[in-house]
Amino acid sequence: MKKTILSKEEASKIRKELNSIWDISRHYWYPLYDCKRNDLIAFDSEYLDTDSKLIEIKNIFRDRKIMDIYEFREDGISTKISNIVDYDFWETEIYFWNNESFWFDSSKDWIIYKNHEGTTTFGGLWLVNKLKELWSDWNENISWDTKNKSGIK
Repeated sequence: MKKTILSKEEASKIRKELNSIWDISRHYWYPLYDCKRNDLIAFDSEYLDTDSKLIEIKNIFRDRKIMDIYEFREDGISTKISNIVDYDFWETEIYFWNNESFWFDSSKDWIIYKNHEGTTTFGGLWLVNKLKELWSDWNENISWDTKNKSGIK
């Protein structure tokens, strides 16, 4: 795994596109602020804080041949990560339990948002559907989520 810090210009351009595509209009995002998109699910972060869930998330990306992603952190550090299969996401750094972070790839057809309030949002119809398929108890672990409360799988 390799992390490369993006220039401010490159990060600004990518962030502007991301904000437009995913309706990110404020410092915080869904579920802390509403979003026009419906292809989202916000899990309680504790639910995801297991080795098995992180492995499953990585396997989803590996199966779709997604290897290189971007990480945009609240502290202004924006990086490109090569080979996400070797990346621990929020597992090993204390930073991620107290701050906001986004992960996505160059297609911007999916997104992950982790916030300090204890939720982790996944966006992108294909990704949301895959997570619901994998995790039969998903609807018991979305206490902040207003888009999936009906419990319909």
